[in-house]
Amino acid sequence: MEDLKALRKEIDALDEQLVKVFVERLSVCERIGEFKRMNGMPVVDQAREEEIYAKLEKGLDEKTYGFVKSLYKRIFTLCAACQKK
Repeated sequence: MEDLKALRKEIDALDEQLVKVFVERLSVCERIGEFKRMNGMPVVDQAREEEIYAKLEKGLDEKTYGFVKSLYKRIFTLCAACQKK
């Protein structure tokens, strides 16, 4: 059986990566928000979100995709808020 402390260390390392990538995503979202404002475009693009969901679904089992889709729903909400600033 694996050591809980070692597993948590793995989670900590993954969390660091997730935060770094999410901060980078927010930076790009700010630039997208600026572009959309300058071009009179709405913040939310449902077709784009569906396109991303379709890409994410490939190669994932149903259970895993359910978790990933839930995560991305939240990511989309946060990024839309970021674009509105």
